[in-house]
Amino acid sequence: MAALKWRDTISVRTARYRNWRLGLALAGYLALMACGAPASEIQQIEEEIKAVKAEMIKLAEKLEQIQADQQQVLSLLAKQVPGPENRALSSQESGLTVDQLLQTPGRYLGAQVTVRGQLGLVLIHRKSFFLKGPQEQVLVYFGNLTDNDTVQRLTTQDWPGQITVTGTFMTADQIRVGYQIVAERINSQ
Repeated sequence: MAALKWRDTISVRTARYRNWRLGLALAGYLALMACGAPASEIQQIEEEIKAVKAEMIKLAEKLEQIQADQQQVLSLLAKQVPGPENRALSSQESGLTVDQLLQTPGRYLGAQVTVRGQLGLVLIHRKSFFLKGPQEQVLVYFGNLTDNDTVQRLTTQDWPGQITVTGTFMTADQIRVGYQIVAERINSQ
C-alpha cells in the first residue's frame, strides 16, 4: 500500500511540474505579446502550449487508469487474504490438534482458535506453557487469564489428559518458538 501511495505522490509531483511548465510558457507568451515579438515565435509558443496541454490530458488519463488498476488489485487482495475479523472458523476447526494447527499456520494467524493437546513444560516466570501434540508443540501465554483458579492449577499441579486452549494464534516474540497462542480460556478434558 505504501508503494501505491509513493506512485500517487510521484504522479502528483509530475502534474505539478507540468502545471508549472505550462504557467511559465503562458507567462512567456504574454511577455512576448506585450513586447511585440515576431509572429513565428508566438506561433511556436502557442504550439508548445498545445503540446503541453495534450501531454497533461494523456497524463491525467494514465493516472485515472492507474487508480482504477490499483482499486482492482486491492479488491482482489481483499478477497484472497481475509483479515482476522473476517476469519470465521468453521465447526470442524473448533477443536484443532497442535499438529493440525502448525501444518498451515498462515491460515490461522490473527484468528481465534481452539486447540487440544497435552500440557508440557510450564514457564511460571513467563506466564506460559507448551501445549504438546504428537510431533509439534506451541507456546501458550496465560498471563491475561482472569480465572485465578486456572492459573493457580497450571502453576501448582500436573494436568492429566488433554487440555483445550482457546485464544488468539500469532507469531511468538521468542527466538526459538515460531508461534504462540494468547489464551483466553483453558479447559481440561
